[in-house]
Order: sequence, then structure tokens, then C-alpha cells
Amino acid sequence: MTLLDPLYMQGKPIQARRERQWMGDVLKPGVDAAGSLQPTGNVGLRQVSVAAGLAYIDGQLSSDQGLYQVWNETAQTMTHAQATSGRLDQIIVRVEDTAENAGVGPLQGTIAIVQGTTDSGAVTLTNRTGAVADASIPKSWLRIADVLVPAGNVNIPIGNVRDRRYYARGYQRNDQSVAGDVTIGVTNTYIEITPGGSSILQRRIEFPPSSPLTTHLRWELRCTVYNGSASTATVVFAPWLDGTALWGGQAPYARTFPAGFAGHCHIVYDYGLPLGGSHTFSWGVKSTQTGVVIRANANSPIQTGIQEIWKPSVTQ
Repeated sequence: MTLLDPLYMQGKPIQARRERQWMGDVLKPGVDAAGSLQPTGNVGLRQVSVAAGLAYIDGQLSSDQGLYQVWNETAQTMTHAQATSGRLDQIIVRVEDTAENAGVGPLQGTIAIVQGTTDSGAVTLTNRTGAVADASIPKSWLRIADVLVPAGNVNIPIGNVRDRRYYARGYQRNDQSVAGDVTIGVTNTYIEITPGGSSILQRRIEFPPSSPLTTHLRWELRCTVYNGSASTATVVFAPWLDGTALWGGQAPYARTFPAGFAGHCHIVYDYGLPLGGSHTFSWGVKSTQTGVVIRANANSPIQTGIQEIWKPSVTQ
């Protein structure tokens, strides 16, 4: 086996493929920042704006083609074809590299619309009726948005554009809520922690839609618990994925509170999960007694965090 020249040797040529492979070692496909290529509706008749910014995109064919760096220098306006009924389109970014792909396509990056099928059932962004299926979206297409195109020659409302971007350096978000305490009203049944009845702590995160990879996530929760019941209560917390408590092989975090007692909890969970597409993350809780309260007020806020660890250390 021949040892290749180290990358960036003085006086040696640099191959574009090796440069792209290096980027793929430290990043994954996605945008580089929250505002990069951000989609926005209500900008004109059947139009969606895609903001300026930087993205990293897989090559089209070769498995070792690496990541292309794509810079959208100025915001672009995408005009969708008129729909006779509801239609769910997708906006994507792709790279066409003739030299790598045996003459397929020009040498360019492109922002494009993947048009769905007109369907009277395409009335919400969640059911995705008539959209081109995830299985038909190649890994070399970076999905920017789902767009619900209304019937007629009309503006596309802001609420009809769903951000589907994912992040080259992984997702990270910290939140805090003082929206109102959460009182457990049933025993031994997980409920989502929704301060003030809102989904303020719920986060939807996007992952590449095809060939789900193992994604390493770190969930964190800090909160104050008050046992307002007349008996000792055992309170159990769980990460919440798509409406279901999740353990991932780890022991649940449980703590016992005497009647009338308040205490602080700090929980951290690490998971490796095969994820692709869109998923919703939050926290769940259950108790052996009703009347247990998870505080979410100015004196005792709930604090949450979630972090995608794209390149975890190798376990030996």
C-alpha cells in the first residue's frame, strides 16, 4: 500500500477531492449558521426567499467525493408554479460537478424547487401529502424548506414555509421557561413538560432525510420539583422523542421527594440514535403521586439544552 502525500505539503499540488474529503472529516452536510439560506414566505406571488449564506453539500455520485462548500452570495427569490389545488413543494440546494459525475450536469451549485403533486389533501405541512418522498431525495441534495403552495395566483404565507435545514456543525440550543408550573395530575404515566400548557421547550430538529446515520445527542434539564402531595413521591424524568419517553438503554433518572419537600434536579443524558428527517425533542416526567409540581416561574425557571455531537470521540 502506498502512503499518499500528506495534504498541504509545500510545493505539492492540492487535489480538490482530498480537500473536500478533509471537510467531510470535520463537518457534515448542512448550513453553517442559523441565518444561512434561511427560507421566508410572503415575499411575492407564489414566492419564497432563500437568504444568503454558506452550506456544505455532499457530492452526487462517488462515496468518497467529500463535501462541497457552497456560498449563496445574495438572497434568492424562488417562484413556485401556480397550483390548481394544494401542493407541497420542496426547496433544495445541490452541486453539479461534471468532472466527478461522468459528464452529468454543469459545474455549478443550484438552488431548485422539487415540485410535488397537486392534491386536495395537501392542506398542512405535517401530512406532506403529494410531496416527493424522502427516499427520492438524494443525499447530495440539501433540503432547505417544505413549501405548501395554495391554490391560485397568491402569496405563500409565512406559515406555509417549514424550515428543513440541518447544521454542518451539529444542532445546539439552550432554552429557559418561566411560563407557568407543570402539575402532575395522573400517577405513573409520562407526560410532556409543557410550562403554562405551551410547547415552548419543544424543539424540532432536522437530519439528512436519506440513509439515517447514528446521531449522538446530549439532553440536559435543570428544574425545581415540589411535592405538594401528602405522601412521599418518586419522580422520574425521561428525554422525549416524537411524543414518547426514551431511554436508549440508560437507567431512568428517578428521585424521591418527601411530602412538602422541594429540591433541584440536574439531568444529563447521552444517546446514539439512527435518525433521519424531522424529529421533535422535549422532556417527559412521571410521578407515583399526583400534586407534584415542576416549577417554571421567575424564581425557579426550567432550563433545557440539547446538543448534537457530530464527531464523538472513539470509545476504546
